[in-house]
Amino acid sequence: MKCSICNGTLRYKNGLYVCESCGSTQQISSTFQNEEVFIAYVENDEFGRRTKDSVIAQDIFNKLQAEGINTFYERVSAAELVGSDYNNAIEIATNSAKIIIVVGSSAEIFTNLIGTYQKFLGDKTFIPVYSQINAYKLPSEISNLQAVNYDAIGSVADIIKSILKKLGKAQNIDVITETRKEKSKRKRIMSYSLGVIGIVIVSVCIYIVFGTHYVLDSKKYEYAQNLEGNGNYIEALKMYINLTDYKDTANRIDAIYDKYNGYFYGNNGELTLYLNIDKNANSKIEITRQYNGEHISIQTEAKVEENIISFEYKDSLNNRGSGKIELLNTGLKLTVITDEKDSQSISNIEQEFKLSDRNDAPQIKSISQKDLINWMNNHLTLQDIQKMGFQTEFIADLYPVGNSQNVYKITNTDYGIMISDNGRNAESVVGIYVPFEDVFPDTDFSYVPFTLEDNAFIPYKVYIGGATNLMYELGGIETDFLKTTYFITSKEATVGIWEEIVNSINRLYDYNNSNDTEYYLKNTTSGSLVYNDLDEAVKAAIKYNFTLVDKNDKVVFIP
Repeated sequence: MKCSICNGTLRYKNGLYVCESCGSTQQISSTFQNEEVFIAYVENDEFGRRTKDSVIAQDIFNKLQAEGINTFYERVSAAELVGSDYNNAIEIATNSAKIIIVVGSSAEIFTNLIGTYQKFLGDKTFIPVYSQINAYKLPSEISNLQAVNYDAIGSVADIIKSILKKLGKAQNIDVITETRKEKSKRKRIMSYSLGVIGIVIVSVCIYIVFGTHYVLDSKKYEYAQNLEGNGNYIEALKMYINLTDYKDTANRIDAIYDKYNGYFYGNNGELTLYLNIDKNANSKIEITRQYNGEHISIQTEAKVEENIISFEYKDSLNNRGSGKIELLNTGLKLTVITDEKDSQSISNIEQEFKLSDRNDAPQIKSISQKDLINWMNNHLTLQDIQKMGFQTEFIADLYPVGNSQNVYKITNTDYGIMISDNGRNAESVVGIYVPFEDVFPDTDFSYVPFTLEDNAFIPYKVYIGGATNLMYELGGIETDFLKTTYFITSKEATVGIWEEIVNSINRLYDYNNSNDTEYYLKNTTSGSLVYNDLDEAVKAAIKYNFTLVDKNDKVVFIP
């Protein structure tokens, strides 16, 4: 592109053309509003390679420019433009041009191009230029026009003469003829000496044009989009990575990586891979495996190099090794190699996962109330439970003075456990937490502690007193989890204090249901706050901000 002031070279920058010589600027609208000829053609084929049509169009463009004819040829004229600027340039150039040259090497290409520029058929001169096809196969819309066979000798010269006449520049034709004669004479003198060199140069040019995948960034981007749309994610990813900072390639890269983020399961659920790739191509990797009765895990981070993640690791049993994750179009492949493997390591792994099997959330390991009771009666420790593949979340220590009573929620479930001294000088499960509806779905016992066979059921809101202190609310502990669960313990789990628990429950139950009891505070954590004097009960309800009910659970007063 040349500057209209000093004929210097124009470079596109921030929506304007800037002259490298004089520094003047030009708008896109003014740059292309004086085009006389517009060349319509297809730049790249379905594989992103430059077409033969593009080569023909460039030959015509160069010769028209040499004759001083303002010509728009996309590959050169709009090489630096993208998006709306590119579309504006095309629109301005086509509206400005008096002549449209349509270049094609197949009837299908002509049909598509004519469809695109059909609105100009009645207003502008169309010159179809075809190569290696039968002129009778041209679309009916242009069958009555004088088409030019590019393969014929002197075809481009005929095109130039025709255009000069259409533009009212017929006087230039004689100059062109004399110039060609002089050039032809010089060519004959040099032809022999340059013959061999010419053959080599032509061969190299043909290879560059047809043998490589060189295309403009805009076409590479378009081709990458087609690859992505067809499920060829890895080739698209590599092309986007090579188009650094072009358009929204960073977003496209993130979108492809995001397809691999999540949880993958293999070996009948015994192997789990969690992968998360962030916007900076850093990955977080978690691998867990049930192997030889152990729940072994790897947690590490690594950089993503295109579609490969290589990492070093130390598993949960302190064994070291290396691994690789390869992203594939249909999924991913995990390889793990342990340096020194024995019965107590994650061992070697080679596993492929399908994208169709990816999960956004972790798979919830099956658990039941019966399982929890078995944990309690078999005196399992917290480490025993974690080795089985269950994750736990600390909730609270309900009795921080003396022997701790730590409450843990089983991750991704509604269940929990209490870990404490079970009387055998071992920290193990002494009780479990189960949602109200899982114990007695049709009855609200959320304010009533009771025993059933050799199990005790104690709601969080009830304090049974005595040495057990199992549900005492210390330090203002308040959690939705505890408020909606029963604490269940058993005779087997509470060696030495089971009788005390049962007696405490019976005393509280009898006291709350005696004939002397008229009123009690609902929502209180202390079942001993029961009154038969209404005035005292109301004062207590106001003081503690609790609802007052009678023994039939009928509301008497709301503070």
